Amino acid sequence: ISPDLLVELFLALAGALHEVTGEPRYLAWAQRAWDWLYPSGMRDQQTGLFNDGLNYLNCRNNGKT
Repeated sequence: ISPDLLVELFLALAGALHEVTGEPRYLAWAQRAWDWLYPSGMRDQQTGLFNDGLNYLNCRNNGKT
């Protein structure tokens, strides 16, 4: 499983838990996940979709889907 997929799943879970419980800590976790994921370089600027990972040599989007 690619790292961005795990973060996306965690983000969705944290957001859902916040909506169901109203607990601010779940919202904080969702925000932390988004704050990592959004600028990670894994998001395709044209489509808005997230690619499957980073190039380990330069920590940039690997361009794979």
